[in-house]
Amino acid sequence: MQNTKRFKRLQHTLMLAFLVLSITPLILSALYFLNSHTKDLAEQSISHLASLRDNKQKQLQSFFAAKESEVKSFARSELSNNSGGRFYGLVGAFHQLGNIDSQLNAQGRANYFNLTLTTKGNQTVNSGYIGHERYRLMFKRYNAVYNEYLKRSDFKDIMLVDISGDVVYSVKNHDLFGVNLLAKNTSYPALQQTFKAIKTKTEHSQNSPEQVPVVFTDFSANSHNNDTTLGLLRRLFNKATYTVMCLWN
Repeated sequence: MQNTKRFKRLQHTLMLAFLVLSITPLILSALYFLNSHTKDLAEQSISHLASLRDNKQKQLQSFFAAKESEVKSFARSELSNNSGGRFYGLVGAFHQLGNIDSQLNAQGRANYFNLTLTTKGNQTVNSGYIGHERYRLMFKRYNAVYNEYLKRSDFKDIMLVDISGDVVYSVKNHDLFGVNLLAKNTSYPALQQTFKAIKTKTEHSQNSPEQVPVVFTDFSANSHNNDTTLGLLRRLFNKATYTVMCLWN
């Protein structure tokens, strides 16, 4: 009877031992394959993410290259060169207006631009009449062309800024007319930062006249909204009298 009990105990012990011996390799094999599979999945995921990153990087590079080419093409266009001319363009006409700060402050920039400066009225001939009429005629000549150009392009707005930082013309945002982007207490810090950057970059490229300085900045043109705008600022030539600023949504 005792031998039978001992035999059963031994039998159970041997069965448990063989079970452990048989399960252990399976567990080890399963852990090995699980680890290998996890590594493969991790490598595949990393490879896939790296591929997505490279594709997105190429897309971004192509996007910025296209935008840079677009703004360079516009800057070299007849419209840009003629409208920004010192003698027969909007820049030269703006300088002939003289000191208009008092009128801008009294009427507001947009109101002065739309209701006074670009509208033919019954102004009497005075010291500012010639400059006023010259700018009005230049505006009449180029504004419609600029608006048509905006319809065909991806530009949101185009601004002409003289080398002193004064916004002499904006197709859409007339509140910017006459704003000096180099003023200390400016309401447009993002535009100021961009203008200073292109001004500095242009000064550093004086010895390379064939080089076209371009600056990309990501900012909101209007501080009261969260719209993201991409701005490019380009100095046309080393001795140019104005700068072109183009904005995209």
